[in-house]
Amino acid sequence: MHSLEMKEEIRKISSKHNIKVDQVKELIYFMFKFVREIIRTADRYKEYFPVVRLMGIGVFFVSDSRKKRIKKKIENDKNKDLYNR
Repeated sequence: MHSLEMKEEIRKISSKHNIKVDQVKELIYFMFKFVREIIRTADRYKEYFPVVRLMGIGVFFVSDSRKKRIKKKIENDKNKDLYNR
């Protein structure tokens, strides 16, 4: 939130909704804190990757190709562990 464009957008939002700039910043921070907390619940070993949709911002998800790479990496790590015993 350091760029001039972002600061200007925050000011526009705060004036449009008649709230303080700090409140807008806090709202933005909490939205991304929420996303971070949900993403931390992911479990690559159970292949559980939650999808988070923030209205007006976008969808945060793990693509199928990334899931395949993660699965392949886990399998390779298991194979290395078996050979190293």
